[in-house]
Amino acid sequence: MGFADIGKAGFENGMFDCFGDCGAFIVDAYFCGCLSTVKQKATVTGNAPGPLDWILHICFSPCMEFVTRGKIRQKYGISDNTVNDLLMSFCCAVCAVNQQINQLKAKGDMPAGIFMSK
Repeated sequence: MGFADIGKAGFENGMFDCFGDCGAFIVDAYFCGCLSTVKQKATVTGNAPGPLDWILHICFSPCMEFVTRGKIRQKYGISDNTVNDLLMSFCCAVCAVNQQINQLKAKGDMPAGIFMSK
């Protein structure tokens, strides 16, 4: 297992495959992580984000990142790994958001964004 495979846990890409798509990593994950996570949740659930979604994602970003990650796991049948998801959401949210972007891209179900056009 290589360094890039760390944190893969059923996802198409490893936790540290951050630089595979630098545009998505820098803009969508690093600078606009909350925006990207809201759009990911909306894409996975099929519901348009409302004001409460935006408020929760801005005020409680790591918690909502964890919830969104769980919804992605559920939709794509990725085995649950709660401890790993907690650690990734709270300690390295940028890499977790980017991993989720890559997962949605791999499944052809990605939300629209600056570097994630649908």
